Amino acid sequence: MANETDMNIDYEKLRKALVAREYARTAIVPLPSNVSTTNNIYSANPEQLLNYARRAGINVQKFRIKEKLYNYDLFVSNVKQIIDIVLNLIVFADMVFFTIISFKNDEGWKLKNGKRPLKYFTFLSNVHLAIASLLIIIFPNSFIVWMIKYTGTAAVTVTMITVLVFLGPTIGYKKVLTGRELWMHLINPLIAIVTFTILERRGLPFVYSLFGMIPVVLYGILYCYKVLIVKNEEKKWDDFYGYNKGGKWYISVILMLVGTFAICMAYYFTGKINL
Repeated sequence: MANETDMNIDYEKLRKALVAREYARTAIVPLPSNVSTTNNIYSANPEQLLNYARRAGINVQKFRIKEKLYNYDLFVSNVKQIIDIVLNLIVFADMVFFTIISFKNDEGWKLKNGKRPLKYFTFLSNVHLAIASLLIIIFPNSFIVWMIKYTGTAAVTVTMITVLVFLGPTIGYKKVLTGRELWMHLINPLIAIVTFTILERRGLPFVYSLFGMIPVVLYGILYCYKVLIVKNEEKKWDDFYGYNKGGKWYISVILMLVGTFAICMAYYFTGKINL
């Protein structure tokens, strides 16, 4: 029997095996567990993983590895962790910078200037991602924080695809991929995709994958309200995204929902691929 501090056990593979067991047991609908939950498994230390494995009837000896292999895996794991921290810090730092300069315009620094970007999904989704990027550095094993990172990643992916497929051809790529727009429309989303799908990789249950639609649904409700319902000219929004062009807002809603669902499914199936 392996000791609780035996470092010749590949704990990450053991963790994946326990998570796979939970997914197979609960299928799509999460159910109470007599062993552990996926949340607990993700945050468990080596001693707890061994306890979960024994209670689940898993032979931990199958996960024993050679010392040299362990050292190599440990090195790779440390490198990936450092790269992940650096990339997440880049996202957080650039959004802190862009948020600060949003208070300045040609007339100088004014508090009211900072309110203007808050109506744009691009800015809101990037702020969401920046907060999640900082949190996942501080709490790398938290499932809740990882889900916050997922919803932020899904949101900026929607932003990036919308820019590349819709806004770029209609407004011009030079306008939407220059300066801060380049960072918020392309660089930050790409960093989020790389960190989430490779460096912070976990299996994503189907039900939880749908959480990625929440930012788009909430913003869509707000946008429709501000553009279509509000009559007060001071509080009403212009249709700056052009989603109500020709009065066909309902087509835009359907396309955004279908597109966002497709993105969520892409992340769901990506989580099933063994890298």
